[in-house]
Amino acid sequence: MSAITKIADEVEFMLITSEIRSRQDISNYLTSIELNYSIDQVLTEMDRRAAELGEDYPFSSSDGFYSPSISASPSNGYHWLLLISLAKQDTHVENSLILDSIGVKALEIYKGNFCKIVNFSFPVRFSESQRPDSFPEAIQWLGNQLGFRTCDYFKIPNRKDGGVDIVVSSKIGNFKALSTTLVQTTTQENYLSKVNDIDIKLWNSWVEFGPDPERMVLTSKLASPEELNRAHISGTLLLDRVRVVKILNATNLAEVITQVSMLSLFKNGFNL
Repeated sequence: MSAITKIADEVEFMLITSEIRSRQDISNYLTSIELNYSIDQVLTEMDRRAAELGEDYPFSSSDGFYSPSISASPSNGYHWLLLISLAKQDTHVENSLILDSIGVKALEIYKGNFCKIVNFSFPVRFSESQRPDSFPEAIQWLGNQLGFRTCDYFKIPNRKDGGVDIVVSSKIGNFKALSTTLVQTTTQENYLSKVNDIDIKLWNSWVEFGPDPERMVLTSKLASPEELNRAHISGTLLLDRVRVVKILNATNLAEVITQVSMLSLFKNGFNL
């Protein structure tokens, strides 16, 4: 995540909390944090986001003043992803719950009607999840959920999720899966490196997927053009904040995220 991307995130957060409103406010903020970035660089980054998201971008400007857009609902995703991107690690479990909830909904839309999605995260973040704590039992459970055969004996990894938070299986009827995607969700700044947590060779020794699974990183961060290009060249499927919001479009997340309070997130400011 580039420095200018992070600064633009911080400016957007302060727009939500009404700490800044004008071009001069933004300039004063940049001076206060003593970073050598011009206001034009920050606004260019925000303009890029606005151009990519259109009506889904939740901020607008008029005559040098900036504000949250009236037409953009906080329940549509961008606000949530922005807030957990800036949150400190002491709220990691709650952040992960929010990101996984949004991620599952986005993947349902992205992958279409012929997919089944299983949350494999550990510690278990969804109260309704039936995933066993024991990794061998969890692998067997996953295989039963998706209709895959599993291996009886294998090396247990250091991480009890095997580096995977969500598994997506796309198939038609009772036929074998057309494709499987292993997804790592993260709010960390080094999100591109998280794909290395997914060892396809190991996963194939645990579950008989058939064709090698795809690896995906789903992040609340907003990737720069350079990072998106790097992910594309490396063959990594990357869903960053802009792509997730574009997939969700006008999807109302009020019923998707039921275990946290948007009001408390804004009120507490995620302890920034």
